[in-house]
Amino acid sequence: MASNSSQFVFKLLLLGVSLISLGVILIVIASVFSDGSVNLGGIIVIGPIPIIFGAGENAWPMTLIATILAIACLILFLLLGRQKQGGL
Repeated sequence: MASNSSQFVFKLLLLGVSLISLGVILIVIASVFSDGSVNLGGIIVIGPIPIIFGAGENAWPMTLIATILAIACLILFLLLGRQKQGGL
């Protein structure tokens, strides 16, 4: 019998996979109906090393938003980790 925390983790994992799948589907639909111009931006964090990328005419705003979201997630991760350990 699974505990409540493992059920929560499974639901959270399922939500994450669903959101990623929805994002991929939306990108595919947008690329089909676009006029051929593509803009993208993102950030991949591997350990302590961020890899920031972008392409297209309006890549810098998307890259900036991705960077801000990555920093916010990192701060949230650190704060929640300290609370769990009793540091805050």
